[in-house]
Amino acid sequence: MATQFLFGLKYSDSLSVVGISICTAIICEAISWLLIYRTASYKSLRSSIDKSSKKLESMKTLDNNNSGKSSSKKSTSKTKKMDRVETSLKDASRDLSLFKFKSGAVVALVLFIVFGLLNSLFEGDKAVMFTAQLH
Repeated sequence: MATQFLFGLKYSDSLSVVGISICTAIICEAISWLLIYRTASYKSLRSSIDKSSKKLESMKTLDNNNSGKSSSKKSTSKTKKMDRVETSLKDASRDLSLFKFKSGAVVALVLFIVFGLLNSLFEGDKAVMFTAQLH
């Protein structure tokens, strides 16, 4: 009954494409949540990045406040410590990007499947061809 109603509408193909797109977006977000955001590794990497960035920021503000008062030995040890914190921050950010990249590959695979489905469903339809000509 609902399909007859949709087919009777003038814009049924457009509504189908919008509906499939919304469902695909929800599925992709669910995949990202399952593979990235709910895992303990993501949470630990995220907290590590937050702690390192706060520590680096506080070290830089302390260094700027004490720039005229410190001796050369203290300043070199502080710069080495800041370099270590920056390196750990870069490593954690790289690990987080790699972690997100794996999920991105799965999402890309889902999108390729959906685009193939849309191509086979609307191949040669005038509504879809008109939309493609607009772009």
